[in-house]
Amino acid sequence: MKKKVSYIGIIALIGAMLSVMAVFLNWITAEVVDIGMSGWELYMGIEEFSQYFFPLIVLVSGVIAVVLAALEILDMGNEITRIAMLITGVLIIAFSFYTYYAFTDDVGELAVAFDMGIGVFLEIIAGVILMITPAYAIVNTKKK
Repeated sequence: MKKKVSYIGIIALIGAMLSVMAVFLNWITAEVVDIGMSGWELYMGIEEFSQYFFPLIVLVSGVIAVVLAALEILDMGNEITRIAMLITGVLIIAFSFYTYYAFTDDVGELAVAFDMGIGVFLEIIAGVILMITPAYAIVNTKKK
């Protein structure tokens, strides 16, 4: 008996892996001084707990999404795992945006123009994938 491939799980796994990878890419760039900081560098560069702790939450959410997507691929996913995957997508988008805007607000008085790096854009794409794929799977299972 041939098992049906879960394309939803594969797409979600790609989004989850993209999220984990994007934490280590530039989240913030400043062309004037030619610097870039990844989400991980933002997290590691701050001693006390602050909003810069959020890239770690994004990373953990991405890892959780990898596990949930793997469960979906192995046909062990259910509505609860799909809702959890959708929540990880929301967390990834929210904390990526918040970290970027909090950082630029904190250093805004330096009069250096900061741009959103590729890492934040990829986190947003990953979060959208992780929101759409389980939502599609939930709607499809309800129709059956």
